[in-house]
Amino acid sequence: MSNDKTRVVVTGINWMGSGIGSIESAVDQLFREARDEIVLTVYSISVQGDLIFEWLEIALNRGVETKMIVNRISEQSTDAVNAAERSGQEVPTLSAL
Repeated sequence: MSNDKTRVVVTGINWMGSGIGSIESAVDQLFREARDEIVLTVYSISVQGDLIFEWLEIALNRGVETKMIVNRISEQSTDAVNAAERSGQEVPTLSAL
């Protein structure tokens, strides 16, 4: 028997409220349930309305190892990079591709 926990998640007002989960709630659950490690690959990152940094900090406080690989980090928002560092991400874990 498979232990598959696949589920459909969506964005957009046309889908919300129809019994299908939101991406935000799915990612929140993934961060809260992680036990050992979280590895993020990020194409673009910002701090506006983004809970990623809060979720990272909560996971780090529980002892979960986190790594964030950021595409072209030198071109990303300085505020976002600073927020990642404040959440507990050490500079070496923020990698440029």
